[in-house]
Amino acid sequence: MNRRLTVAVVSDTGVRKSRLDSFIGQMRETFPLRISRVLVINNGGKHLGKDSLGSGNFKILNTTSRIGLSSCWNAAMENAEFEWVLICNDDLIFPKGWVKDFQNILQQNPNRHVFLLSNPNGFSCFAITKTFWKKISGFREGFPGGYYEDDDFFLRVAKMAGLRYKKDMMKSIFYSHFDETGKTLIKHSPEYFERVPGWNKHENKVFFDNFWQLTYNEDPDGIENKNGVWYKEVK
Repeated sequence: MNRRLTVAVVSDTGVRKSRLDSFIGQMRETFPLRISRVLVINNGGKHLGKDSLGSGNFKILNTTSRIGLSSCWNAAMENAEFEWVLICNDDLIFPKGWVKDFQNILQQNPNRHVFLLSNPNGFSCFAITKTFWKKISGFREGFPGGYYEDDDFFLRVAKMAGLRYKKDMMKSIFYSHFDETGKTLIKHSPEYFERVPGWNKHENKVFFDNFWQLTYNEDPDGIENKNGVWYKEVK
């Protein structure tokens, strides 16, 4: 069963609009625009008009100033019109046939809720339902830039599910395409967020530390993060 899908891409056209242009070009070639939607979160870049991407089923959300990545993700979920949302960086490479492969993954894993689809592994391209996003009360607002918002989300989901170990999370809630198959579905060419002016990795780490304390080793009150590192919640 094919599901209608919103592809939401976070881009800063003030840094490098060529990345967004490349992304849109790939969507035209590989994505069924007639039945689905591409949502562009233009994060602090030059204002894009409704016709600036040309014809197609595109929607543009311009932020008035640059906001943190988790806030962009929330904006994507709030504005997506379909239940399934694929949230992407703009520096991805989509092969032909990825939509069919993605639909097959969903069909084969009906009880998972978050799908990590890019390689290198991580949240540069992930799918989530609006239902599950609402259940976890969204992504945590307040991160000033990029980094650590995905760690916070993983730990919050683990806490909500009452799970402590990464392996249990990856079997019951999360799905990692590369970990499951050893193959690349959507390739990520990461270099983008290091270049975003005003996005400071350390500032995001300081904000993250308000909620989670690193324990280094397994802790009876801790949770194993997606990268195998243990944290416990700051009370």
